[in-house]
Amino acid sequence: MKDPKFKVKLAALVLLLTENEEVSRTSLNKLLFFTDVAYFIRTGKPFSESRYIKMQYGPVPENISHIREILIATGWIQEEEQNDQVLYSYYYKNIADTSTMDKIKNKIRENDPELLEIIQKVNLKLRPKTAGELSRISHMYEPWKSALWNDELDFERIKLDDSFKKWLEDELDVVLN
Repeated sequence: MKDPKFKVKLAALVLLLTENEEVSRTSLNKLLFFTDVAYFIRTGKPFSESRYIKMQYGPVPENISHIREILIATGWIQEEEQNDQVLYSYYYKNIADTSTMDKIKNKIRENDPELLEIIQKVNLKLRPKTAGELSRISHMYEPWKSALWNDELDFERIKLDDSFKKWLEDELDVVLN
């Protein structure tokens, strides 16, 4: 049975990855994935402890819809729907007060400064990419390539894909070993 704290961890990542800027739903899912992959390579486990599912536009954390609903209901993020007559897009922006964000960052800084570094690098280096770019990149590597549609991605397969690790290290400008 999973530790119930994994939902809190996933919620904290959502807040930190949507801070100061609007992020599309697809981009947010990929930013969560890349954060968890970088953390997995460095520590041997994904920070959020979330299972990722292979979906059409890339990896999606299993409980993300529920987490988003809770964060919207509590007033910590807002959701905006944009309709360009071809497709609906959903964007999320962190609207939590500064003291809440400072508490989250301080807690992470005290307990896991490596995670804070990874999140800062993901925000700086990957958040500017489009949802399409992030999806395309997520499809290039394990565990995406070997998973079947709607199946859980096996993070252990990341260890078999040195090119993914190298891409992340180069892109984020961090050493993950």
